[in-house]
Amino acid sequence: MSGVVRFGRMASLGVALVTAFSLLMVLSYSLPDSLIRKHMRTSILQLELEENSCTSLVGLLSQRQDNFTDSMMLNMSLQQEGVSATACAFGNYMQVVKDPSDPTADMMPLDSLKAAVTGKTGARTTYARYWHGYQVALRPLLLFFDYGALRWFNSLVFTLFTTVVAVILRYRLGLGTAIAFLFALAVVGVVAVPLSLNFSGVFYLAFTGMVIVALGMNREGAHRLDLETFFVLGAVTAFVDVLTAPVLTLGMPLTVLLLGRLSSDTESAIRRQFICFVRMSAVWSVGYTGSWAAKWTISSFVLDKNVFLDAAQSVASRLNGTEAGVNFDRIETVRRNVAMLFPLFGCTQPQGIQWDVVAAACVVPATLAIVVTVLLTLHIRSDGRQWRVIGLLPAGALPFAWYLIVNGHSRVHYFFTFRGLAVSLFVMFACLFHLFDPHYLGDLSARLKQQLRRSR
Repeated sequence: MSGVVRFGRMASLGVALVTAFSLLMVLSYSLPDSLIRKHMRTSILQLELEENSCTSLVGLLSQRQDNFTDSMMLNMSLQQEGVSATACAFGNYMQVVKDPSDPTADMMPLDSLKAAVTGKTGARTTYARYWHGYQVALRPLLLFFDYGALRWFNSLVFTLFTTVVAVILRYRLGLGTAIAFLFALAVVGVVAVPLSLNFSGVFYLAFTGMVIVALGMNREGAHRLDLETFFVLGAVTAFVDVLTAPVLTLGMPLTVLLLGRLSSDTESAIRRQFICFVRMSAVWSVGYTGSWAAKWTISSFVLDKNVFLDAAQSVASRLNGTEAGVNFDRIETVRRNVAMLFPLFGCTQPQGIQWDVVAAACVVPATLAIVVTVLLTLHIRSDGRQWRVIGLLPAGALPFAWYLIVNGHSRVHYFFTFRGLAVSLFVMFACLFHLFDPHYLGDLSARLKQQLRRSR
């Protein structure tokens, strides 16, 4: 297919996506509001028990739920009186209560949500710089579930989806890739993800991308619609996410693609892997930034307001960020995110931590790491294919590039942006399994099966 034809198809795809995003948002805000408000009242009872910042699982900051943002998402789910569905879809309004002691400050999101549900007076605030595409799923679900039930349902679906991805990776790319995927999720504390609506979207999208890439590759690791796939992933990421860990939707599927190419003697060449990395990253970035620009343009037209001005100020803050008038140190931003992977060192919550639980949880992965390291040094492959893992390393560097570029946001919200490092961990664990002598792993598997048969 010629480059001109493919470019035209990508442009048409972009227009179709933006059109679909717009229609879906309007349709979601056209749903009746009465049942949503009914379930919102019981949702408030759940949130009041936990307050704005929910208690972290086993006291770890890296396992904290984000009730703060979830309350804002629920607030935005409510239609505004006298506002059309179209204006709600692109204005993304919330009712915000001002602090009586400081009229320039807002009350916590839960207080504003309670005011919006009970009909108390609040200031109507727009959040139009984001698409808030999660509302396409959230508003229909709120017709049937309250917040507590949504958490349960989300946890169930998330667990099933994770299992499906692991099984597909097992049969398409081998057991080592499936284990590397599960290890990466475990280290970034994935158990807390489905408990916050804010965290879930990018994981579902990353998982979907991994499945599409894994099932769409041929024996040589080639994917006929690779550029289109990553373009759509970038665009949909901007649609559903509010800057939690967007790099997941690029890095996780891209790692699967690069791993699939390892089976080909030509495509696994380091130079060709790097070219693939650059191409996929570029089209994902075009889809991502293009989707943002489209939202600002349409919202400015619909609302008769310059959304670009608000967006520009937000982008500047997210990229740099300041403290006492000095830009955040980028190395410190990286350090904070990486520290969240190590509970005993990365935790900044010294009060109430169940240290015995933390230590016990660290014993298993630490033991596994020691065993794998020892076995690798004794049984590293020697067929000349071990150097191919170098082609995977650029994908592993993606989260660090994100932290350095989106410095301000990654510094302030490091307690959840650190989950982007699942990409680096996936690459690292997959490289370790690739470095093992395949004959050793095959013999080990046979020995284990034989032992299991004997024990019956």
